[in-house]
Amino acid sequence: MKLSRIVWGLAGMLLLGGCGGESAQLEENIEANVERIASAPSAQSSSNPGDYIKAERQSYEAIVSLGDKALPHLLQELRGEKGGSLQGWIMAKAGEDILQERSPVKAWASGTDWIEQYDAARKRQTEQ
Repeated sequence: MKLSRIVWGLAGMLLLGGCGGESAQLEENIEANVERIASAPSAQSSSNPGDYIKAERQSYEAIVSLGDKALPHLLQELRGEKGGSLQGWIMAKAGEDILQERSPVKAWASGTDWIEQYDAARKRQTEQ
């Protein structure tokens, strides 16, 4: 009887841990791709963030192809310290490309700018 409880307890922990593990793996995947883009050797001399995406298009598409599943992590990171960095710009662009016509942000200059407009628009929607 005790062995049965232990086995079922371990199975439950694995199932619950698996859910969090998928999220952590998704976040790691996004972070790895953002870092790959931000450190693209062929774009290092450019001040245009779009050049970094062009240089690492496959990594960028890997983020965007995650669709809405990527949004919670992108939004969280943009609300943090990364918002004003090159990584923040890349994440904001990915968010814009994932949302497409659903994006409430039409013009922005940085990741911080994008997330501030995004949050303000969402707040206005909930107040209506």
